[in-house]
Amino acid sequence: MKKTVLLFCVMAVFLACDDRPYSRKYENKSNIEHIIGIKLPKFSILKSKLVHYQKFDFEFEVQSTIKFNKLPDKKFFQTLDSICSLPMPEKPEVTSSYFYYSLESINRCWRKDGDSYHYYRNTDFGESFLHSKDAYFEFTITKGSKKAEMKYGNY
Repeated sequence: MKKTVLLFCVMAVFLACDDRPYSRKYENKSNIEHIIGIKLPKFSILKSKLVHYQKFDFEFEVQSTIKFNKLPDKKFFQTLDSICSLPMPEKPEVTSSYFYYSLESINRCWRKDGDSYHYYRNTDFGESFLHSKDAYFEFTITKGSKKAEMKYGNY
């Protein structure tokens, strides 16, 4: 009986101290695809670490590394190249399908730097994609690598 009560108490404390309630949202394939606007190959989470947390103002940052089961194919990167070459509007048109599907923003969500592709969205435009008005999400993938990096959190 004492062991059962102790186990219950430990589980209750563990659940009450869950500092990472958003990992289910941001480390989920279909949710990531919804945010970044492109289909991803199957992957698994290699590591995920809470690197910053301030409870009083709900600031946090999580850094995660994912590993694709197969190297993303040439078509995947051609799609990213096409997205990155879309014309940049002077101001975002929040009713356009490009904006809705994460392809344009005030700063452009996707950009290319050499063989690396970077995605960034904050909630200045796009709060329907993220969990709060102070949220952000970053995703970086490099051509030829089976790994990608993510950062998400609140500022």
